Amino acid sequence: KHPEESLYFCRCFVEDDVQDLVWPAFGRMPSTRSALERLRPKAEEANQMFIDLLLDADLGVLPQWRKEPSRLWTAYNDMITKLLTTELPITQLMDEAQAIADQVMQEA
Repeated sequence: KHPEESLYFCRCFVEDDVQDLVWPAFGRMPSTRSALERLRPKAEEANQMFIDLLLDADLGVLPQWRKEPSRLWTAYNDMITKLLTTELPITQLMDEAQAIADQVMQEA
């Protein structure tokens, strides 16, 4: 309903001051390169190694599925939404998403 406001809201998430709060507030890695670079010197060694992998990785494009890509991406996006909005265990959310993906692939 409000595309301009939605875009502004999304842009707020990638602002430096917001990204710098992700690690201390949620214990999750920030999603921007600049925030990862700022976090690295303060992180524990294992997290520094993970940050290095993220910063140096050639990730290319996201995977594409030949069968039912929209349904599979919906399952993935639903999992991410639940991850960010619930306290359910990550393994449970991943198992549920995998079951949905398996079902989609069997139907296709």
